[in-house]
Amino acid sequence: MSVINIIIINIIVLILLSLYWSNWSFIVFKPHLWIKQKNNKTLDDSIRKIELKTKDKVLFYTIWEILEQIKNKNVEGCACIYGLEQTEIIRLTNYCLSNSNKNIYLFDNLVNKTIELKEYECNSVDHNKSIPIKKIPIQELNYLSDNNPLIKIENFNYSLNEQVSFAFIDTVEDDLLINSVNNIYKLLNKGGVMVIHDYNHIWDNVKFAVDKFEKSVNENFIPIADMYGSVVLIKS
Repeated sequence: MSVINIIIINIIVLILLSLYWSNWSFIVFKPHLWIKQKNNKTLDDSIRKIELKTKDKVLFYTIWEILEQIKNKNVEGCACIYGLEQTEIIRLTNYCLSNSNKNIYLFDNLVNKTIELKEYECNSVDHNKSIPIKKIPIQELNYLSDNNPLIKIENFNYSLNEQVSFAFIDTVEDDLLINSVNNIYKLLNKGGVMVIHDYNHIWDNVKFAVDKFEKSVNENFIPIADMYGSVVLIKS
């Protein structure tokens, strides 16, 4: 066997071991409560299937633990999700709050549109960028929500007038992001949680807007090490 063949075999073995370890680490290193519920067979098969398909395990488990805490502490108010690309978060929220009698609001573009984003560098405007956003079909939203009668599908312009216990904000459009964060914060109950996605990713405007908002309130955002750098605020 030539040296080249030995090198190729070693590379293949290392790749296979890396893939195996990566998958195994997600099997072993899970929240203790998740493992406990799984062993006690109190986790539904549907949510376990969603977990297996989810790429961003850190975000998935973080949202799951947040929702469990909201339930355990009886934080009153509805749940809101702004921007519906993270479909596993919709399914997870629906699963966790299915017996809580909480309304769940899904906000998204119900029409195709193009948004203009300001890119920031060193706190100054650099240039604008146009991004087309496609609407999500109502049929798909109904599927994601498992036809739960407590789930309301609304346009971003809908004026929410309920207290909020949980909000997941996943939008990068400047005005929409700022308005969503401000409105949710005003409605967020004590102990309620707001999660903002894409804070530490390619969307500089998200970090700029969140940092500016943080300075205007007596609160702190805590970063989580998920794939796209989300931040979490717990209303004090």
